Amino acid sequence: MRNSFIVPIIAATIAGLIVLFVEYGLFKPDEIFSLITRLSTMTVQSNKPKLVASFTASPISGPAPLKVEFVDTSTGAINNWAWDFGDSNGGASIEGKTRSHAYSNPGTYTVKLTVRNAHEFDTAIKYISVTPSANRVSELKKMYDQKEN
Repeated sequence: MRNSFIVPIIAATIAGLIVLFVEYGLFKPDEIFSLITRLSTMTVQSNKPKLVASFTASPISGPAPLKVEFVDTSTGAINNWAWDFGDSNGGASIEGKTRSHAYSNPGTYTVKLTVRNAHEFDTAIKYISVTPSANRVSELKKMYDQKEN
């Protein structure tokens, strides 16, 4: 936020100096035009790397119960990690760089990692697919077969 005040102050200072230099004959009109053109094309760049959220998940699919390891691979100056595993068991934000999470029920879950610092944030998303366990499939097959008989 404080950087938003610096650019107008610098511009006003430069404009004031140009007026003084013209009044005292230190610049010719064509030199002023050249200077204004160069100043108007200046860009200010930050040396700070941009904050980019990313993470790995392993495994990304399998039968329930499925234990998944999540590892942060984000870049930038991060001071907060918030995970949302997409289910009611720990679906609320949980902080930390690396997490493991167990999915008990079949379904597709949206996992989000949001990384933050004082000035910016970014979010990465991955999907985890949990299939019914072999035991559950067997139970369902037995129930279906009994209804057919």
